Amino acid sequence: MSLKLLFCEAAIALGICSTLCAGVKHTSVCSIEENSKKFLNAKVEVNALILAGIEYPSIKEGRCSFPYERGDDYQTLGNRFPVEHDSQWSLMRELLGTTNCASNVRVVRARIKGTVIRGPARGTIPANEMPLELVIQSVSEVSRVPISCTPPESPLTK
Repeated sequence: MSLKLLFCEAAIALGICSTLCAGVKHTSVCSIEENSKKFLNAKVEVNALILAGIEYPSIKEGRCSFPYERGDDYQTLGNRFPVEHDSQWSLMRELLGTTNCASNVRVVRARIKGTVIRGPARGTIPANEMPLELVIQSVSEVSRVPISCTPPESPLTK
């Protein structure tokens, strides 16, 4: 076996191994928020709150938040980000789709796996200047987060 052929086979094997071994990076929402370009195109996993029903849906952990899209949403370009449609995904969709509050804010807690991407170009903003967001591709450990629907008492009514 020639040295050149052996080198090619080794390169192919290393390429396959790096593809298979390049798994999900366990991180925090704060790390993604603070170093978002470092995570561009990376698959990540975070434990966080998913907030919907507000102007900019976001995932939140402590003081940090980061925008998201769902992998089965129209803005994520079809099948580019395959989604694990299982009972946990259905539960997340159901909980984020219903509210009893006039504020319309819905919150769930979940373990989230997804890919950090640059959002699709919109309007006059070029694609390479769009902000980054997390495309949610699977969830687990989904649970509802109760929200108080009663606003604080107004000082005028005291």
